[in-house]
Amino acid sequence: KQIKNLLPAFNDLKSYPINLVLKFGVFGAFSALNSIAIQLFLRHQLSLTSEWSTVGDWQAITKISESYLLLVTTPLNTFILPQLSMLKIKHSQNALIEKTLQIGVIFTLCFGILLFLLWDSLIIRIIGMPFADLKKFIPLQVIGDTFKVVCWTLVIAALARMQFKL
Repeated sequence: KQIKNLLPAFNDLKSYPINLVLKFGVFGAFSALNSIAIQLFLRHQLSLTSEWSTVGDWQAITKISESYLLLVTTPLNTFILPQLSMLKIKHSQNALIEKTLQIGVIFTLCFGILLFLLWDSLIIRIIGMPFADLKKFIPLQVIGDTFKVVCWTLVIAALARMQFKL
């Protein structure tokens, strides 16, 4: 009986609108496909104007960025989006969006600074000396990542408020 109390009530899951869950899934799928297409396009354009080593450097710094941004985007999609969609009071939604923006931006900036500071001592040992010159790109990447976090948060908020239709 005690174990049964620890599991979520399945009756609560039945009351959750399945179409809302499907919309969240469509949003995630569209985002994933769109992201891949944009990455391929940018890589192709860069290869037309630069050497392949530059393309490789861009790809490496992008992959590093994607790795730590997963720590921000996963909670956005799995926790913040459902929480925002369940909140009916606009003030509560705004408070959660503001808190999410603060945490996301602070995390992104702190991780970027930490990455920059540890680049020579730790990161080079992990990924190797051929990528030592990438350190100069980290500040620009962190600025871009910060904008990504802000945009993702605002899109999640708009989706939760159903300000655009899927």
